[in-house]
This record gives sequence, C-alpha cells and structure tokens, in this order.
Amino acid sequence: MSRMEKFGSRAAGRKAQSKEPRRAQDDEERLPPRRQKHPSSRQKFSKWFYNSLFILFVLLVAALLMWGRNAFPQEKQVQPAIGQEGVK
Repeated sequence: MSRMEKFGSRAAGRKAQSKEPRRAQDDEERLPPRRQKHPSSRQKFSKWFYNSLFILFVLLVAALLMWGRNAFPQEKQVQPAIGQEGVK
C-alpha cells in the first residue's frame, strides 16, 4: 500500500481542515484585524522624521549664511587717492 492510498493527498487534508473553521465562526465571533487592534505609529514617526530633517536643513542654511556674512564681510568701496583718478 502506498502512502497516497493510506493517507491521501495533502491538498485534500488542507481543504477539509480549512473549510471547517470558516463555517464554525460567525461574523460576531471574529476578532478585529490586527491593524485595528494594535495601530502602528509608523506614519506618525516618519512624518516627524521628515519634518525634523527639513527644519535641520533650514537651520543649516541660515547658519551658513550668517557665518559667511560674518567671516567674509563685504569690502567697502575704496575711494581712489587724489591724483590717481584717471590712472588705471
């Protein structure tokens, strides 16, 4: 006697097992989906992360602009010396 004759196919066993619990459960007895029961805060954290990156970028740009103005002040126009106005 072969294994298939003795035990049958695996698919037939799975089909029989999977149909029984579905018939036994009513809509009232079913549990809510996991996402409703334990909501994820992933979207909230990703929003905070990207907002903080944007704020850090804006602060970096502002700090670099202030540093550039203080480190390299614009030179005032120097008036030419008397007698050298026409000389280039």
